[in-house]
Amino acid sequence: MSSLKRLRDLTKQVNRWHLNRARLLNNPQYEGTKVRQLYDLIHDQPEQEEEAIRQEIYGETGSQSSFSHLKRNLDEILISTLFLIVDEKREEYRINYDRGYKRFAAMKLLLSRGSKAAALDIAEEALRDCQKYELTELCYLFSFELLQHYLITGDEKRQKVFEEIYNRYNELYRIEMQAELLYSKIAAYFARIHKVEEEDKDDLLGLTKQLIQLTQPYPTYRLTSLRFNAQIVLSHLEEKPERVIVTGEDAIAYFDQLSFPPGNLTYFAFLIKMVPAYILLRQFEAARAALSRCLEIRKPGGYNWQVALIYQAINALHARQYTWAEEAFELYLKYDCPSPNLTEQWRIIEAYLYILDKLGRVQHRRRFKLGKFLNEVPIFSRDKLGANVSILVAQIFIYLINHQRGKIIDRIDALKAYAHKHLRRDYTYRSNCFIKTLMQLPISRFHPVAFRRKAKPYLDRLQAEPLALGDIEIELIPYEDLWAFLVEAL
Repeated sequence: MSSLKRLRDLTKQVNRWHLNRARLLNNPQYEGTKVRQLYDLIHDQPEQEEEAIRQEIYGETGSQSSFSHLKRNLDEILISTLFLIVDEKREEYRINYDRGYKRFAAMKLLLSRGSKAAALDIAEEALRDCQKYELTELCYLFSFELLQHYLITGDEKRQKVFEEIYNRYNELYRIEMQAELLYSKIAAYFARIHKVEEEDKDDLLGLTKQLIQLTQPYPTYRLTSLRFNAQIVLSHLEEKPERVIVTGEDAIAYFDQLSFPPGNLTYFAFLIKMVPAYILLRQFEAARAALSRCLEIRKPGGYNWQVALIYQAINALHARQYTWAEEAFELYLKYDCPSPNLTEQWRIIEAYLYILDKLGRVQHRRRFKLGKFLNEVPIFSRDKLGANVSILVAQIFIYLINHQRGKIIDRIDALKAYAHKHLRRDYTYRSNCFIKTLMQLPISRFHPVAFRRKAKPYLDRLQAEPLALGDIEIELIPYEDLWAFLVEAL
């Protein structure tokens, strides 16, 4: 079907009346209307409560049913407009991903309206593009529609072509769905807890090995990506940082040789997974190089960019390059942080920079809100374990370097409660050992010699337990370095 013939068919479905009635909010017909007012209020004041928005539009006596109808109206307009968005600045893979799904929706709508020729022409063209970018689900959906059509029309030659394509993508789509579900189950463990506990390891190992085995025979982009991810998870579970790095490098080499660019987010996902392994192996320059690339390929100030910058600061703290950490913090200050969790992480990093400044290791240029940080009471929940330990330890240090020993005794009670409730002989063991050393401060009456003697058994246990991959985000500064600073501050 020629492009002009298809356009003629499409103009029958989208006539001038439809164009004039296009539901776009910048259309003059919406100026000054309630639906435009609702859009502006939601867009410009995203934190405003729903009831406040309703009263601003309708007044205190306005009906709830009218407001509900208005919301539905805006919802329809925005969904319609979504299909018209073409962002040429997006990466090639994402542009073609969006285009494929728009084409699929267009094909189904045209079929429902009787424009079969245009619908099938769109399907064949889109199928070719989707095969190029290995968009398995769309290849499966388009090939099904085309096969169904040629089965009905009796065109055996075309039927054979699309039956072969359909059978291939039917199998691939089924495998991809199984693999996605397995990976979601694996990810759920890491969403619940900071680091995998022993009782979860067998389940996770089983899921991970099952995913690797399932995806091994299929060299598609998505299944290969999932397999690399599973191999990295397996390396984490088995505490093999060298294998994390090798797998990450293999993944990046694979993406480099693809016939299409998979997008920067794909590269970011594997580079950022390699960073804790680099830090653990004390390959700080390699970590710094990986993070520099992460920062280059993500939008400055965005969530992923902030995650990479936090790792840049952590890498610097572990490398004892404290000026690097200060530089990362100053770069963070130039942007609005998009996440409260990341903001909390930066506040903790700043507390350690303040401590390092007091110890003469770095010049921290921003005035630290000391009182606010010291008065903060950590929320004792499992998913905030790393932040809780970091906050409590930083508070003890700040009191110590500011000669407020009485307040240390008060804070030690919180440490005891925390250690008793949360820290055991598991992935929290190093934190437990270090907290036990801090508890010796008031017992030794802050005398350096007595403190070192009483803390030695716990320090020995700490040093006997090597730093693990999951400890990197808990120990912003390794506990061995903090111990040296602690003795220095007495």
